Amino acid sequence: MKQPLLCAEIASRMMFAGQVETPFALEIIAGSRALLQPSAKEDAPWALSEAAALGVPSVVFENARADTTVKLATNGRIAVESTGDVVGAFTAGIV
Repeated sequence: MKQPLLCAEIASRMMFAGQVETPFALEIIAGSRALLQPSAKEDAPWALSEAAALGVPSVVFENARADTTVKLATNGRIAVESTGDVVGAFTAGIV
């Protein structure tokens, strides 16, 4: 599948939930194939730790501080930050 088509397919299945209550967040994470963390900086990436505990891999941007959590948990991938194409960057991190 070509990159633009793959991006469109993945984008159609992404959900940017914003801030939600913990029980609902855990339910969403547990039902997901991956947790995408689009934050440029994340000092306390609890969602990544919760995802790792639930066996759900995370994809984060490198140098966003959350990449350390993914490396330590050995559960996920580091995506190279894009200058505007977040979906493309995460697609490359997922595949």
